[in-house]
Amino acid sequence: MKQIDGHISFAEVERIITQENKSVKIMVQTESMHPYFKAGLDYVVVSPPPADILGKISRGDIILFNIGDDVHLHRIIHYFGTLLEIRGDGMYGKKNLSKITGSDIIGIVTEGTYRGGKPFRTDTTSWKFSAWCWVHSYFIRHQFVRVKRLLKKVFYRKSL
Repeated sequence: MKQIDGHISFAEVERIITQENKSVKIMVQTESMHPYFKAGLDYVVVSPPPADILGKISRGDIILFNIGDDVHLHRIIHYFGTLLEIRGDGMYGKKNLSKITGSDIIGIVTEGTYRGGKPFRTDTTSWKFSAWCWVHSYFIRHQFVRVKRLLKKVFYRKSL
């Protein structure tokens, strides 16, 4: 496994995973997967995808993928044959839902740390259950976020 510091390009990460067929340890750098992953505190190990990736992944799995020239780390929300809908854990709404195909996948997360340093492996029952709950609780979590934003507006106006 190769550990990547914050100064290497994602083109180099993609090359290591796809051409050298090695796993890469990457520090989470953005808040798109918050609250599961905390930027600057948590890391993920991205492994090369199996040859028949579409038969080996499922809802809740976290993948590293290309969209245009950008590389992202998001969770699979829906799976329609060869088409995958993906979204970051901290993103809500249809505009944050992206669609990709299996050929866009660079690698699949197999282990790492989450929520500020707790270790995980994606092949454990507890992680699979947690991922299932996260994907299936989207509607409820989205409603809580909407109420929180509304309350913030109300209290902000009163403080002026």
